[in-house]
Amino acid sequence: MRGLGNGNGDGTGGGGSSGGSESKPGVAVERLRQAIEAKASGAGSEDELDAAARALVTELKRAALPPEQVLLLIKRILADAGLRPSYGNSGEASPAAGSEAAIYRDIIALSIRQYYDGRASDGQSGDGQSG
Repeated sequence: MRGLGNGNGDGTGGGGSSGGSESKPGVAVERLRQAIEAKASGAGSEDELDAAARALVTELKRAALPPEQVLLLIKRILADAGLRPSYGNSGEASPAAGSEAAIYRDIIALSIRQYYDGRASDGQSGDGQSG
């Protein structure tokens, strides 16, 4: 489904010459990108990263994207930030590589949970409210 596309192939919406404001998925994508970069550099918080991921998944689900398309977009955002999945012992021994692999793994897991049950492991709903 390409209904959220902005012409750059990332499925983020927004853009175009229609004069309208940027769509929520586009804003949510940028928020997640910024949160990933901040967390990977050591300057960001886990809470902001989780909230950004939950917000994006919630918006994409509301836009009727199927789960596999949501995951592909999340993985593309992670890859754009320089993060890759870790498969067992990939020869990466640095602490930074382990931290980046953990960010990747945690965002993928949180995104799947958020898509299917609307809750993260901390009991927060998609909009950051507990309940």
